[in-house]
Order: sequence, then structure tokens, then C-alpha cells
Amino acid sequence: MTKPLGELTDADVATLASVVAHRAAADDSMESWDVSLFSSASASALATDVVSLHRPVSEEQITEHVAHVLRREGIGLELPWRTRRDGYLMSAVLPLDWRVERRRVVDPVTQVELLVPPGITDARAIERARRQPAGELHRIRFFPEWGCEYPLWEDFTDKYTMEPGDYGISPELGRRLRDWARFWQRHLDPFDGWDDPGNEREWLAAGDELVRALELEVYDIAVVVPEFR
Repeated sequence: MTKPLGELTDADVATLASVVAHRAAADDSMESWDVSLFSSASASALATDVVSLHRPVSEEQITEHVAHVLRREGIGLELPWRTRRDGYLMSAVLPLDWRVERRRVVDPVTQVELLVPPGITDARAIERARRQPAGELHRIRFFPEWGCEYPLWEDFTDKYTMEPGDYGISPELGRRLRDWARFWQRHLDPFDGWDDPGNEREWLAAGDELVRALELEVYDIAVVVPEFR
């Protein structure tokens, strides 16, 4: 039986395989997109949600909103989309292992439920949620690239390829980010793939940890969008 996205259990999240976003309705000012999650065990949607956006809606906008909706429930969106047609997007998903460590806080103004990581006060979480729709937060894309020292990117900036100093990231985390990017370049061949499956697993696990650490350090000024899986 299909359930609201917010009612997914940890057991449900562990079985998820893909997400489909499709344009369900539109009028002169708004578009509504259905977001459906599918498990590996059934052809029927396990959970659904609706994203409403002001027109015109770009692929980047719907991608960011779908990623945000999923991350609230501890679910990562694999990018780029595997299927991309007008009004239809499909991608794989994966559980984020820190979901169980987050507490739920209800925004007293919007009544939206927020998942708040450890160390973040309710007041900071609510203020961040207020600023995000207004475009007041940086949007840090997290993925490595050949010849780049850090896996930090931000669209619509003069640099695009960003550095820890651009966000006030601590020297220790900056070092870890650099080492993670270098590990990828040392062990992944662009044509032959990873030199060893163990190195790939180690790198992916380290990437998940770095996304968590980065999110905590830039929590008040930025949203972190992982795109490395």
C-alpha cells in the first residue's frame, strides 16, 4: 500500500531502489510534480509526495526540490537522472546512514517537519528552513572531478569550482575533502573504472561521512547536495 513519504520506516528505506518525478498538473502560475518511491520488491510505488513550484519550472529546480524532499527522510538522490523526458524524471536512490541520528522538529510557522542533525538547535533549524526557499543559502554540489583539488562546486558563481575558504570550512575538514578527492583520482581510471572494489566501498563510505561533516560546518549558510554516487 502506498504511504506518505513521511511515514517511511527504516525498513522501508533499506529496500528503496528508485524515484520517479513527473509533472501531474499545471496552471498559469504553478506546477505540481508527483514524487514516487519504488522498492526493489514491487512494481507499485511504496511512497509518494507532491512538490509544487511556481512556473516556469526548470530541471534544476525540480531536481533540487526532489533532493531536498528525499534528504528530509534520509534518502539520497543519485544524479544525473537516468531517464529525462519532458515532465518525467527517473533516478536511483540510496539510504543515508545518518537518518536514525536526526530528530524531528516541526516548524511552528509552516508546520513542516524538519529532520535536524545532532548539534543543531531547533532555532537554527527553523531559521535555516525559513531562509532556504528565499534563496538565501549557498547550494554546494559535492562531487570530485579530474584535476580539481576539492569536491566543492556552486552554480552561478564567478568560480564554480569552490574551495574550503569560500565557506569558512575548518582546515581539518578541508584536508579530508582534499584527500578524498585525491583518493578518487588515484584509484579510479576514467576508462577501466576502480582498481579494486574495496577502494570503491571505502571511498563511498568516506564520502557519506564527509557530506555529513560538511553539512554541519556550513549548516547556517548552505545546503549540501551530494552528487558523487
